[in-house]
Amino acid sequence: MSNKSAPINLDTLRQWLPLATLFILVAIVGILQPVFLQPSTLLQLASDTAVLFILATGVTFVIMLGGIDLSIQSMASLASVIVALTVARFGYGAFVLAVAVGALAGLLSGLAHVRLKVPSFIATLAMGGVLFSTALVSSKERSITLGDVDRGYQTWVTGTIYGVPNVIVIGLIVLVIAHVLQAHTQFGRYSAAIGAGEPAAYASGVKVDRQKVFAYVLSASFAALAGVILSGSSSTTGPNVPRAWRPIPRARRPLKHGTSSSYQLIVNGPTVSRTPFQEAQPPPVTRSAMAGGPGLGLGELGSPVFIEIPIPTLQARQSATESLLRTLGGSADV
Repeated sequence: MSNKSAPINLDTLRQWLPLATLFILVAIVGILQPVFLQPSTLLQLASDTAVLFILATGVTFVIMLGGIDLSIQSMASLASVIVALTVARFGYGAFVLAVAVGALAGLLSGLAHVRLKVPSFIATLAMGGVLFSTALVSSKERSITLGDVDRGYQTWVTGTIYGVPNVIVIGLIVLVIAHVLQAHTQFGRYSAAIGAGEPAAYASGVKVDRQKVFAYVLSASFAALAGVILSGSSSTTGPNVPRAWRPIPRARRPLKHGTSSSYQLIVNGPTVSRTPFQEAQPPPVTRSAMAGGPGLGLGELGSPVFIEIPIPTLQARQSATESLLRTLGGSADV
C-alpha cells in the first residue's frame, strides 16, 4: 500500500514544488524587506511583469511540443508599431489587427516548420528577422508619438479596476485561457502527448502537424497581445520599444566589499545605475543619449537626486565606471 502511494505523493510534490518555491522566496524577501509585501509594491511588481508573463504563456505551448519560438520579441515590436500607426484610423480595430497579424505570422512559422521541415529554431529566427524588419520599415526607424485621442483608446490597458491595474486583469484572463486550453481541451492533451513522445503520438493517430501549427499561432498571437499592451505603457512607441524593455539586464553583478546585498550594480547600455532593491519603484534612470550623449547616473536610497555626467568616449566611460565602483567600495573589474 505504501509503495503505491509513494509515487503519487512524489508526483504531487514535483507538480507544486515550483509554486511553493516562489512563495518561500517571496516570504524570505518580505521578511528581509517588509516593504516588499506592501500591496502597492506587489501590484506594481505584477503590473511590470504582466507583459513578460503573456509572452511566456504563449511560448509555453510551443515548448510543450519540444519546439521553440524566437520570434516573439519581434512580433511584439511589430504589434506595437501596428497599433501606433492604425489606432487613429481604426480605433479599437487596431488592436484586433495587430493580434491578427500575429496569428498570421505564427501560421507561417508553423507551416515552415512542419511542411518544409525547417527546425523551429531556424524557422522562428528567420520569421523574427522578417517581422522586425517590417516594423522598422513601417515606422521609418523612428519613434511614434501617440496623441491624446489615440491614448484614449488604450484606457483598457492603462486604467485600473478597483485599484488593480488593468494589465494584471488581462494577465489573469490570459492565464485562465491558457489553463483551459492546456487542461480541458484535446489540444492540451495532444500537446502533452507529443511532448512526451512524438512517434507514439503519431502512432496513436494524433495529427501532430496540426497541433504544432496551432501552437505557433497561439505563441505569436500572445506575443502580439503583449506588444499591444506594451504600446500603451508610454506616450511614444516604436520598433525598438520591446527590445529596449529587457527584464534581464545585459550584465548584472552585486557590489562587493561591505556593500549591502540589497544593492546591485546594473550595467545596461549607456547607463550605470545603483538601484535599491527594497524600493517599490527604483529611482529613474535616464538615457542621456537622447539628450546628446551617453551618461552615468547614480540613484541613492531615500534620495531621488540624480547625477548625470556626459561621457564622450568608451574609454572615458569605462574609467568613470571604475571610479564609481571604487567610490561605492566595489571591485573595479567590470
